[in-house]
Amino acid sequence: MKAELAKYGLLLSMVLSACGPQVSELQLVIQEDGSFPCLGASHLRVRVNLPGHDPQKQDFDVFGLFFDATTFRCSLAEPLQFESLPTGRALGVSLELSDSSTQAEGIMAAASSQPFDISGSSPTQQINLALFRKPGISPGTVVVNKPRDWGAIGGIFSLQFRVVKDGEQMPVRAYWLNYDPRSRPDPFPLSISNLPAPQDTELYIFYLEGYDANNQLLRTWSGPIYLQKDSVAYFSP
Repeated sequence: MKAELAKYGLLLSMVLSACGPQVSELQLVIQEDGSFPCLGASHLRVRVNLPGHDPQKQDFDVFGLFFDATTFRCSLAEPLQFESLPTGRALGVSLELSDSSTQAEGIMAAASSQPFDISGSSPTQQINLALFRKPGISPGTVVVNKPRDWGAIGGIFSLQFRVVKDGEQMPVRAYWLNYDPRSRPDPFPLSISNLPAPQDTELYIFYLEGYDANNQLLRTWSGPIYLQKDSVAYFSP
C-alpha cells in the first residue's frame, strides 16, 4: 500500500525588483512517499523559470544533508529564501536533489511545478510538489566526514571517489565530487548514494582522492564501509 505523503515547507521569497518593499511569497510544499527520494541527497538545486525575463531561468544551489539518517525521510533544517526574483505570469519552479557527485547517476529525485502567476499584491501561494525517488536509483548511501588532516593539506583543487567491493577491482561507482575550493573550501560532510544495498552486510572499500590544479594526486584516504539494506554507512578518515 502506498505510504502517506509527508510534507515539508520550502519558502521562496519573491521580492519585487521595481515596486518598492512589497514581498510576495510562494510556499513550496514537498510531498514524499515511501521511496525515500531524499536519501543520500546533499545537493539541492532550485530552478525558477521566468518566461519573459532576462535571464529566463535562475538556479540556486544549496548544500547540506537533506535526509534524516535514521528515518531516511527528507529533512530541510530551515526554510530557504531566495530574494530579488521578479514577478510575472506562467512562472515555474523545479527541484533536483542529488548526492555529492557530479554525474547523472547521483540524481536522487526531481520535481517541477505547474505554471503559476504571481504579482506584487499576490497573497502567499502554496504549490505542492510530489517527490519520488528515480527508478533504478539504489538506496545504498555513505556519508563522508571531513578527514582529520584536511586542514593540513594545501592545494587540493578537486576531489574524486571510488567505491569498490572487497576482493574486487572494478568500482561500483567512481567519479568526481562537487567541490569548489573557492566558494566551498570545506565541502564536508559529503554523501554518495545509488550504491548497493544488500540484504546482508557486505564490505566495500571507499577511496577519497584529492588532486591539485594540474590533476596531480596529492592525497588518498581509504577505508572500509559496510553496506546493507535500510542502513547508512559512514566513512571518517
